Amino acid sequence: IDTALKKAMQHYQAGEWDAAEAIHRKILEIHPNHPESLHLSGVIAHQTGRDEDAVHLIKQAIQNHPGIPAYHNNLGEILRRQGKPAEAILSFQEALRLNPDDAKAHNNIGIAFKDQGRPDEAIAAFEKALALKPDMSEAFNNMGILFKEKGDVDKAVSCYQNALAFKPNLTEAYNNMGIAL
Repeated sequence: IDTALKKAMQHYQAGEWDAAEAIHRKILEIHPNHPESLHLSGVIAHQTGRDEDAVHLIKQAIQNHPGIPAYHNNLGEILRRQGKPAEAILSFQEALRLNPDDAKAHNNIGIAFKDQGRPDEAIAAFEKALALKPDMSEAFNNMGILFKEKGDVDKAVSCYQNALAFKPNLTEAYNNMGIAL
């Protein structure tokens, strides 16, 4: 199983999702409740546009091994992209309960709070993400969007500049700064 998982991960990282998914299917034929294969099959399903399958597979992974923060974080991200921010927030909260120092989960819950029209909670989540990972360009960019929406263009531009200082090729931050200016 370990060798198959490593091979599947190599295919996944190379963008060979069909090959990775085929390996996970074989693992699941032998071990139908293998949490990592369920989870990664769900991630691949999401990346190939099969979100309902993705949610089902990742929820199965969580049912079999609920203590893995990444499973909850990835489920939350899929739910958020499906337009279900309340459900996404619950998944992100569980990910953060399991690992309070996960900057990515703080950023993701911030986006979900923004989607729900809760800007102050979103900004607090982005600030927490940045306290944990000060070079997290995406959190700076997301926070800039909120400051712009609140009418604080100076703070928004500062956030975009910080985002670009750490990730000069973040085109979204350039676009957002141009709109703000």
